[in-house]
Amino acid sequence: MEKKTIGQFIAALRKASGMTQKHLSERLNVSDKAVSRWERDECAPDLSLIPVIAEIFGVTSDEILRGERKFGEADISEYPVTSAKSTKQVERILNDAKLKFSIRSIISVGIAIVGLLGAMLCNFGFNRASIGFIVACILYIAAVICQSIFVKLAYASIADEEFESEKWENCKRDLFNTAFLTYAVILTVFVVTLPLAFLLGNAYLGLVAETWLTYGLVYGIISVFLCAVFKVFSERLALRLRVYTLSENEKAHSDKVFRFDKKMISVLVLVVCITFVIQIGFNSVFSIEMFSKGRTFDSVDEFVEFMETPAKYNGRYYSTSHINTGNYIDMNIVTDYNYSVSEQHVPVISGESDMSDYFQYYDFDETHYFDENGNEISEEEALGVNIHDKNGELVKSFIARNETVAQWSVDWNDDVPTFTVYTQDDFIRFYAIGNDINSMLAVLCVIEILVIGSIWFILRRKIK
Repeated sequence: MEKKTIGQFIAALRKASGMTQKHLSERLNVSDKAVSRWERDECAPDLSLIPVIAEIFGVTSDEILRGERKFGEADISEYPVTSAKSTKQVERILNDAKLKFSIRSIISVGIAIVGLLGAMLCNFGFNRASIGFIVACILYIAAVICQSIFVKLAYASIADEEFESEKWENCKRDLFNTAFLTYAVILTVFVVTLPLAFLLGNAYLGLVAETWLTYGLVYGIISVFLCAVFKVFSERLALRLRVYTLSENEKAHSDKVFRFDKKMISVLVLVVCITFVIQIGFNSVFSIEMFSKGRTFDSVDEFVEFMETPAKYNGRYYSTSHINTGNYIDMNIVTDYNYSVSEQHVPVISGESDMSDYFQYYDFDETHYFDENGNEISEEEALGVNIHDKNGELVKSFIARNETVAQWSVDWNDDVPTFTVYTQDDFIRFYAIGNDINSMLAVLCVIEILVIGSIWFILRRKIK
């Protein structure tokens, strides 16, 4: 019978009892690193601990010091580490580790959900979408940090050498899957919040529920798809880094599944890219001429009369633009940038109060115009337009007072002009149609992801 050192003997006794270094250290009121150093024979336990260690393992102090059992009893190394007691103890430790990690992961997800609820409160309750997004991001970062700490603690709790077994590897794989799922949920919740950051024109406004729900749902589905794709490759990376290992049969099955996953991902990416290219192509050729004929004028005088007739527009404005058609000379606007206002509203802040609570309105008897630097300019400088023929000769100058016009162009056929005018209402209908078509293409993309993803999931489960 080979005699063992004290450290080797303690390690053998501990493994036979189904205990971890951490559990033993807690009973001895020392650190697990101290137990590890004993077992590696880097140092020996304090003499005052020898009787305690002997009592824990049911041996004598003399046997601990000798590193072997007395009276020719079978060496402890011959005791099967995988005895019923040891196996049951190891299973309990591994199951406890998984249960604790699952509960902690729920806490991380809960923090992320609180972030989403905070964003909703700021957006719908106070019309401060940007502030809500910032608050949510802070909690999302906190959730990621917490989850990272929980992952480290979970793997540290099962890091002892005695767990070198198939159940240990399965436990590490379960921890990896739970961790990935938690990170994926946090990422998806973050992506659902993104419309608050990208769909606002003003930081002091809220996002309507319908818009947030629509875009949030689309963003969320895309996030789930990307997480599923990343999961496939992260599993391969985890195997290469030996985060966990597989048996030969499991590895063969994993290789087969990975080849199938790559094919399905290729099909899904191809289909989505085709839809995306179609959407880009549509937007590149999409123009108002495709949906509206506009209003035409065959003479310069009729067109000028229409443009100079004062007309107010109370709806949403689109910038007035002048189109160059073919090789003909396009219209020259006198100033590059114009801003008009009939009632100038100047905010006045009183003390430290919020700006939105104090406004003083300065009304002018007539319309005033300002350039991009805030300097007042004349009506002619602001709204003056020159029309040239195809040879560059000046045909007519006028002041565009018709605010209902959004875009106009002229096409010269020999010396006969044809003016085409599109109103603000024309553009509203034009953009509404464009938004509907783009929305349908986005929905189509989501449907493709859901259908192909479902087929992928079903067929994947049937692989043996």
